[in-house]
Order: sequence, then C-alpha cells, then structure tokens
Amino acid sequence: MSSQPLITVVIPTWNRAETLLRSISSALAQTYQPHEILVCDDGSSDHSEAIVRSIADPRVKWIAGQRAGCPAIPRNRGIALSSGDWVAFLDSDDAWVPEKLEVQIALMQKSCVGAICTNAYREVNGKVVGQLISEGRSFFRFHDLVRDNKVICSSVLVRRSLLVQAGGFPEDIALRVGEDFCLWLKLSRLTAFAYSDEPLVYYQDAPITSVRALGPAIFIQRWRAFKEFLAWRRKSALSKSIIDACAITLITVGESLKAYYYDGRAQLGLLRRRFSPYSSISTSAIQGVTVKSHKASSSVMISVLMPVHNASPYLRRAVESILSQTITDFELIVIDDASTDGSAAVLDDLKDPRIIRIRFEKNKGIVDALNTALNHVKGKYIARMDADDIAHPDRFQMQIDCFERFPNISVIGSWIKGFGDVRREYIHRYPITDAHIRASLLFESPFAHPAVMIRRAALEKLDQYYSPDFPYVEDWELWTRLIRSAEASNIPMPLLKYRIHAKSVSQQFTRVQGESKLKLLKKIYSDAGLPFCEHFILGSPQSNMKWLISCLQYYKLILDSSKCSPRVNVNALADVLQAQLILRTRQIAMFGIAPAWFIFRHGFIPTSIFQKFQTALKVLILTNVRAFVALVRTSEIYK
Repeated sequence: MSSQPLITVVIPTWNRAETLLRSISSALAQTYQPHEILVCDDGSSDHSEAIVRSIADPRVKWIAGQRAGCPAIPRNRGIALSSGDWVAFLDSDDAWVPEKLEVQIALMQKSCVGAICTNAYREVNGKVVGQLISEGRSFFRFHDLVRDNKVICSSVLVRRSLLVQAGGFPEDIALRVGEDFCLWLKLSRLTAFAYSDEPLVYYQDAPITSVRALGPAIFIQRWRAFKEFLAWRRKSALSKSIIDACAITLITVGESLKAYYYDGRAQLGLLRRRFSPYSSISTSAIQGVTVKSHKASSSVMISVLMPVHNASPYLRRAVESILSQTITDFELIVIDDASTDGSAAVLDDLKDPRIIRIRFEKNKGIVDALNTALNHVKGKYIARMDADDIAHPDRFQMQIDCFERFPNISVIGSWIKGFGDVRREYIHRYPITDAHIRASLLFESPFAHPAVMIRRAALEKLDQYYSPDFPYVEDWELWTRLIRSAEASNIPMPLLKYRIHAKSVSQQFTRVQGESKLKLLKKIYSDAGLPFCEHFILGSPQSNMKWLISCLQYYKLILDSSKCSPRVNVNALADVLQAQLILRTRQIAMFGIAPAWFIFRHGFIPTSIFQKFQTALKVLILTNVRAFVALVRTSEIYK
C-alpha cells in the first residue's frame, strides 16, 4: 500500500506558449510533488512543444495530438495515459499556488471523498481582481452543482477510477464549452466534492481568447450539458433518470425550482436495509466445523468475513471482487453454512492462497457463521462481505486510509448501490458523521453490513460479538454496543454493489425480523432514556392530518427528551427527525395541499423559504400522486 497518493497533472494546451511555462512551473513548485505532468497538445502551431521539451525534469511529458478544437479530447488523452491514483487538471493559462496539492491531499484525507475543488483568484491582464467563488460550505453535491457550475476545472483533484467510471469528459464538439460542467455532474452522482474556500489557483479570466468565446449562450451550454448527463444516466442506470430529467427540466425552465428533487435524499435514503439469505439462526454450540486453509500466516492487515449459504449464482463474482482489491494484504474467510447447491464447487475453482474456508455440516445461520469466523481472524481490521454483492476495487484502500488518518474511528462503512431485481440501480446514502450515525440508530441501521470495516481491537472489547437474541437485525444490535466507546463514519461514496433479489431475509422472514426490530428499538430507546412509541416509529402512516400532527408532537417529545441524554447529539437528532418527518409526510395519500402546507410550516431545523418551498413541492406532488393511485386501485377492485 502506497503511503502517499500519486498525482498526475493533466495540462491541455493549444497555442499557449506565452503562458504554458508559468503553468508547468507552478505544478513543479508544489510542496506536495506530483508524480507526473502530462502536457496534452491539441495541435499547437507555436513553439509550445519546444518549451516543454526544454524542461529538464523527466516527469514533464509532451503528449502530441492533432487539432480537434475540443478541450475534452486532450484531457481524456491525459487521463488515459496517467499512471497516478489521482488526476489534477490545470489549464495552460492558469497557475497554482505552491500549497495547492498539499492542501487538497489533506482535505481528501480528512473528508474521505473522491473529488476536491477549491476557490481561485481571478486574474485580468495579469492582475488579481478578486476571487471567483463566494461559498460558505465544505461540500458540493449534485443539487448544488445543477443550480450553477461552482467547480473550477483548474482546481479539481479527482480519483482516477471515478473519472474512468464517469467516462471522462464528453467529446461532443457541441460541448466544447461546458464539457467540464457535464463531467462534474456525473462525478457528483458518484461522490461529493470537498471544497476549500481558500483560493489556490490563479484563474486567467480572458473571455476573448478563451474557448468560451467560441461557445453558445450560457443557457444553451447548460442545456447541452444536461442532455449529455441524462444520456449517461440512462446508459449507466445509476438512478432514476426519468426523475432526473424532470428535475433538470424544472431547474432550467424556472430558477425557483432548482434541484428540488435531490434535496434531502441523503437523509431519507433510497433503499431499505436488507439482509443476506440465511434460513435459520442457531444458538447451540458450534459443531461440525471444518477449516481448510491455503495459507499459513501469523498476521495480515485485513480479515474479510464472507458467510455463504446456497449462493452459487453470485459467489464467484463476489469473491473475485475481493481478490481484485488494490490492497492485497488480507485473508478471505469464507464460511460455507452447509450449502446444498454448487457453492462448494465454485470455491474449489477459486485457487488463491488468501482464501480460508470453513465448512458447517449443518446450517447454523449467519450469527454462528460470523462468530465462528471471528475466532479465526488474524487481521488488524475486520471487513464484512456478502456472497452476492460486489465490492469496489478501491474499497479496502479507502477504508484503511480513513482508519490510519483518524485513529479515533473504529467503524467505517460506505454508501451502497442497489442492483439486481430493481427497475433501476439506486444509491443509498447512509449518514456520514458520527453524531448523525448515533441519531440514526433510533430509526434504522446506519450502516450497510457488507460494506463495513471494523478495528479488531474495538470488537475484542465487547463481551459478545453478534448476538443470537436479535435474528435478522444482529448487525444493527452490534452497532448499538460497538459505538458506545468508539466513533464511526461512512465514506460518502458507493463502495459496494448490493444485490437485491427475491430470496432476501426481509421478504422471507418479515414477521420474525419485525419482532426483532421492535425488541431492539425498545432497548435502544430505553438505554437512551427516550420515550418509545411503536405507532410512530414502525407503524404505517395514516392518510389524515390528525396522524401527522400527532407524529410531529411525538418527534418534538423525542427531541426535548434528548436534551437530557448524554448519548444523543441534539443537533444531529434534529436533522434526522426532520428527514423522518418529511419521509412520513411523503408516504401518505391525500388530495389537496394540506400535507404540503404542513411540512412548509413545521420542522426541526432552520431552513430558508426556498428550501421549504422545494420540500413542500415534493410533498404536494407525491401525496397527490399516491392518492390518485389509491383511487384507481380502489375503482379497479369494485369493477
């Protein structure tokens, strides 16, 4: 594992001999030295090539190219030829302050995101006349960027794997102005942009000589970028592209409706937690266990736990996604829980010395499987993985980086992407901060179990690993004990593809899972000293205003009671309660404006009139649509 990320600097250029040397020199003068600097030509006819070849530094390379008239083409050429883990873009008429990369690497290590951008000094005729951006925030997400392009290309540092996943810059000549905006939209659906308000770039504002002078009006540029973004969304099936299209259309037509669909999705979530398929949970002593190891090693960095029960259609893909991790110092403990399909044969074909197999002769369930594996681990960190999911190649690398830079954190999860038996893939955004994770425990599990990595030392402090007393919510119960003396976080990127299929536990064992959830929630609320009401926590919302008002009053009671509880952060709980209130309001079916007016007037956190309007508009649409669907279904019943 590399201790320091390698950075490739990509500088596209065309006939910029008078400014090119300044740009390259600013990259070479960085306090955090880049791995390589690729100057990607777009058919220059001046002496730009001679300038680059005169620089006596082997890291500076001239990448020749024919004239295309589209900045995306030389930039993509640089991405394709880059050998660094991260790519930084620098236009050939801009320059960096010496600390630019160092500040961004520190910000990356702090926020654990895949893209970082900064503010910039605005230069006109060689003189600084101010700053380009005035934003008092730390992150840019999709709903921020779709309203306005706030990302300065020469300030961007982004993980190379995300650029590949997004397909690079669009090379359509119609998008030669705005191609960067389109890429930022794509990347914002894969990761948040961490933002530093400190100006770290000198941005040359020369609209007459810039490629912007060749482009159409701003409105047309943005609309073309939106069209390209939506085409990519449909092709990649990352989310609801139809709703994306509706949102962008409203944003473009009326500025008052900008990004109305996406605000609050991180808190509300798009997927409900589902569990790996196991037919029963055994509390008896472990019997009939066979351990087969291809490797004898005293210690490894990571121990990966993968329970398997009749998962042969998906098992090979899941194991290969672990074996393909950029970090190779791990052991993969596969617990075959008495599978009766071809799972054993699949494992026989996977010849890798890092695989350790444990075989149960009798099906014991996921709790016994995981507890047995935990008694065999050698790693400093414990990672979970399910036999039907797919891990991102950088998953372990990013989680280990967070652990090493934040020694107070003992549990790290990530966002997940749901796929399989769904119409379109969804990204479930789990809470990021420790305070919000603790507050979310009051309503749902704040982690995707197969995406979690845990410090082994933190687990060993517990009296018990997974408890058999809470079947099908055993992971949720573990988090309640684990984070009492440890901090937790979720990386705001989907590092796991979570397969959804008909054999999930939530569908096969709904009653038992519901009973366990009720038992666990009562315990959580009791330990926190908060009042518990099953009707408003687990019950289905009723389509009347009396129920909504009662729900609001109960949430206020929780918030007031939390002020006396040392286990709950009041501000984080207010955020979670606000999201839950919006979710509950959206779930009712009622004609008219009453629910929308209710959510416009009430809340737990201060929001602007514009944000209230956005939320109320979503509620107005969804409640009336639900009411219409219910009316149609009722009429069909009585036909």
